[in-house]
Amino acid sequence: MTNVNKLRGRLAEIGMTLSDFAEKMGLSRPTARKKVDGETQFLGAEIKRACDILEIPLSEIETYFFSN
Repeated sequence: MTNVNKLRGRLAEIGMTLSDFAEKMGLSRPTARKKVDGETQFLGAEIKRACDILEIPLSEIETYFFSN
């Protein structure tokens, strides 16, 4: 399950809006919001892309995308 607070915090930390993130991900804003808010899951390729965009080290993937 996506760690909503950590992911939203990372967006804020690097000064990126949800609209910016959606555009860079190639998603509509509503789809990006659902993924960031944990309503729908990121696919494997989307996780990799999100990490690149948000400058999340691959070693931290679990804390952002697979938290319980």
